[in-house]
Amino acid sequence: MLTKSGDVFVWWPFEGSLETLVQQKMREMDNETDKMAHPDGTSIPCVPWEVDLPPTRLPPIPSLPDLPDNGIQEEGRTTELIQIAAFDNHIVGLTNLGHILKFDSLHNETGVPHGHWEYVIIIPVMPPISYTEYHASSPNLVNCANYQKFLYSLRQTSKTH
Repeated sequence: MLTKSGDVFVWWPFEGSLETLVQQKMREMDNETDKMAHPDGTSIPCVPWEVDLPPTRLPPIPSLPDLPDNGIQEEGRTTELIQIAAFDNHIVGLTNLGHILKFDSLHNETGVPHGHWEYVIIIPVMPPISYTEYHASSPNLVNCANYQKFLYSLRQTSKTH
């Protein structure tokens, strides 16, 4: 969960402390006859309950380098996360100034102290030339594989000059 201030909180409903609390509550509710879920034909009523276990807060993001030519005025602005996405025990975050970060070690709650935010450096894989410009300069090389070879040759040429 990303807060408005840029803090990130995580939890694991199927592992660790939260899993234990959920399983315990499910056993308690299974033993209480008034908590049984009986479908009424169109829905299954739910019994809400609370859990007293705060989510785990990830550490703050580190100091990050200035990003030249990103179109964002950086002077006097605090860098903070504005979007996050999760995948395979990782979180990827985007800052308000255009940085991309990754947090690893999220396999369970015990991994957080061993994880850290890592600045992901994006290396352009293509020179500033569009497929349309390429096709106009080389109309006989129109397939994707030839375009990739063309870009590779441009990168090699630019390294030697």
